[in-house]
Amino acid sequence: MRLSRVLLSASFVLLSGPAFANITINQVQYADWTPSASYQGTCAFVGLTPSENLTHLSGPTSAESTAMRSQFPGWTFTGGGQLNSTLTVNSYGASATSSMGGGSLSLTYAPAASDPSLASLHWIQMVSTNAPLGGATSPYVDPAPNDDTLPFFWTLVEDSTKKNGTAVTYTFSDGATRPYPTPPKNSVSWSGDLYLCSWDGNKGVTIYDEVSWGWYIEQYPTPCLRSGGQPVFDESTVQLSGLYPFLVVGGLRRRRRRASRRWLGAFPGAILAVLVIAFVLPSPLLADVRKLSKGGGSQIARLTLKLDKATQKEKEPKPIKLELKYTNRLLDDPITIWRSGFWPNHKVLVESEENDAEVPLTDMGKQYMKAFSPNGGRDKNVPRVIPAGESYIEPTPVDLGLLYKLKPGKYRVQVLYEDDQPPTPFHLRSNQVAFTIE
Repeated sequence: MRLSRVLLSASFVLLSGPAFANITINQVQYADWTPSASYQGTCAFVGLTPSENLTHLSGPTSAESTAMRSQFPGWTFTGGGQLNSTLTVNSYGASATSSMGGGSLSLTYAPAASDPSLASLHWIQMVSTNAPLGGATSPYVDPAPNDDTLPFFWTLVEDSTKKNGTAVTYTFSDGATRPYPTPPKNSVSWSGDLYLCSWDGNKGVTIYDEVSWGWYIEQYPTPCLRSGGQPVFDESTVQLSGLYPFLVVGGLRRRRRRASRRWLGAFPGAILAVLVIAFVLPSPLLADVRKLSKGGGSQIARLTLKLDKATQKEKEPKPIKLELKYTNRLLDDPITIWRSGFWPNHKVLVESEENDAEVPLTDMGKQYMKAFSPNGGRDKNVPRVIPAGESYIEPTPVDLGLLYKLKPGKYRVQVLYEDDQPPTPFHLRSNQVAFTIE
């Protein structure tokens, strides 16, 4: 399919400021586009909204503006000036597993000479859904609960890895999911409004442009028939599973089917070979994954916790900083750690050294702990692949004093990482580290 180039313009002022300007969007190519997906036996259908070309919008809705100010009081979000940059959609697709459906988006921003400096730019994503996570009310700033104190999609540590070494481009990627709905609900809708903005380093944000993407899930009753008796699955739906059971090729549009059938008919031997590899040949990594699914993981990976200081004054405003180190202990295969806004797949546990009892949570701590859901849906959801024998270190923006009711005394802190997403579902427990509140 020939690359589509769409020149769009819009005019919008969030609170105050000049109008939006022209931006060029290189829409997704056919090879990197999966408009729909389904997993055999689930009677669930996943589709994209919009189905192909991303929508360029004129700025946040009033509800989104209100949500920004509510979640980040004291911040200002202002409409920006001219952008003449280019957004290239690298991939856009629906996905389905045996228990979940969702969508993913990857794009790259290339600035024009007149655009703001790349160092000051950030992404903000607003989520609108009928299945919100983390106790949030739709629409809300993604992720919720937040994984730091800023309104941006990437933390500052993550952000530094998304701007390439020569500071020429800036990337975004996400793979949001939800469990299939159960009666009486029969559908899930999810929309991400993605803003490119600049930050003044304090509490001022200037929003320049916005694109919208999303997906939906429709759950049908057995025997998987739509209203009117039309099957949910047809001959264009292909499912591959085994080695990587999350890999699903969705049903293509009717106008693509004839070409797809010609391709399939031309390579029956190749298709058979893929199926043999996936289902028959032994795989050490697959065996490890089976062990992990039963709650293991320590032989495959290690989670190490460090604190930047061992003592803190009770009223000291500067919190103790946590640092997590994920180590791949395999010799040959990579592992995947999911960056999902921290709280959906991490728990921070603090206990008193005096009586070994867990310290009572604050109201904020209770809210954050409720977001923990190792096999639940995700808004922010980005894989971090760690090669064999290597480690990944990330400072963790967690203020223990906001999570737990800490009084003067001696404590121990430990972090759990649990995520059931393939290809390597882990249940990891870090070492315990002692600290003192004076």
